[in-house]
Amino acid sequence: MSLNLVFMGTPEFAKEFLEHIYNKKNFNIKAVYTQPPRKAHRGQKINFSSVYKFAEEKKLNIICPESFSSSEIDAIKKIKPDVILVVAYGLILPAEVLRIPSCGAVNVHASMLPRWRGAAPIHRSILDGDETTGISIMKIEEGLDEGPTYLQSEIKIGINDNFNDVFNNLVDVGKVTLDLFFSSHQPYLPTPQNPKLVTYAKKINKNDMQINFKDTAFKAHKKVCAFSPKPGAWFMLGSDKYKIF
Repeated sequence: MSLNLVFMGTPEFAKEFLEHIYNKKNFNIKAVYTQPPRKAHRGQKINFSSVYKFAEEKKLNIICPESFSSSEIDAIKKIKPDVILVVAYGLILPAEVLRIPSCGAVNVHASMLPRWRGAAPIHRSILDGDETTGISIMKIEEGLDEGPTYLQSEIKIGINDNFNDVFNNLVDVGKVTLDLFFSSHQPYLPTPQNPKLVTYAKKINKNDMQINFKDTAFKAHKKVCAFSPKPGAWFMLGSDKYKIF
């Protein structure tokens, strides 16, 4: 029997998983939640998320709340989802939403939790020189990526791997791990995260991309890797700005 599913996600990473479950045909995707369209770049053109574009193409039910008001929560209750699947959504789900799905709310996170909770786990794992990272399938609780993990799959980060390399490897292993989670006849027991091992992957800003020549060559190299193929690590020489890819 197919599960009634609500998907919540925003960037390209999330779109990869929405497309995967859409093509698998194992779920009734009742609604797709994504961040509202934003004005972007110099022309102030309206920018729709990768998840929005895919959902629109497939004529899925798209919902873009700014926050979870009581009316938004009531709308989810009317859907009666068996499961809420979250991948890089960008909004914290209130406790009342987490209690709605009969089979719980599940998150696909791009790190080996508790390492790199938060917004930019792929960039941070490369920048920090990590030799491994991975995918965590976790139970969503109220705190930021604090819930126990059901399944984890690890990948290696090569010395010269750039963002796209790590991104693509995580997507590939993530799809396999998600399939394993949903196909198992034996439910996976959630394992609490070790609070002593927690690190946070804060959002990337422009200064994170700047190469500091007082740093080691290794650190500069990892900065180039983390921001290739875009937007590029950079440095100033006189009044000129250079990007390195």
